[in-house]
Formats: sequence, structure tokens, C-alpha cells
Amino acid sequence: MGRGHDFLGSSRRGGCVKLIRLTNATKGRIGEGLILNTDLIASFFEHTQEDGEKVTVAYGMNGNSWEVKETIDEIAELINGNDC
Repeated sequence: MGRGHDFLGSSRRGGCVKLIRLTNATKGRIGEGLILNTDLIASFFEHTQEDGEKVTVAYGMNGNSWEVKETIDEIAELINGNDC
């Protein structure tokens, strides 16, 4: 995967947990690694931060959200291109 992005799949009780590694774009955490369970993500959308930086926001089913540097296309490729 480009830029060090990873798919991390693991088995849990016969099922598959699909984890993806992304790059944090939230102020104060920029550049830090972030691992998300794709089963718990409700949606992704593009957002432009106040400084003009374009990021992708992952919105979780629990109401949390994360800003990441990867584009929607890169995230879709990570999710769809790797099966457990």
C-alpha cells in the first residue's frame, strides 16, 4: 500500500475484524497513526480545515469522528481491496 497504509485483518470468534491504519490529521495529533475498525464506521466525507488543508473525516456509529490525511479513494481501496 502507498505511504505506509496498512490493512490489518484478524479473526475473532470465527468472524473477521477489518482494521485499517490511517494518518491522523487532527490538530495536536497530525501525523500520528490511527487504526480504525471499519465495521464501526458509519461514513466518510471530505472536509476542508480552517487552514485550507483537505482531509477526510471518518464518522463512527458511536458518534465519534476522526480527521485523516488519506483521501476517500485511498480509504475505499483499503477497505474494498483487502478481505479477511
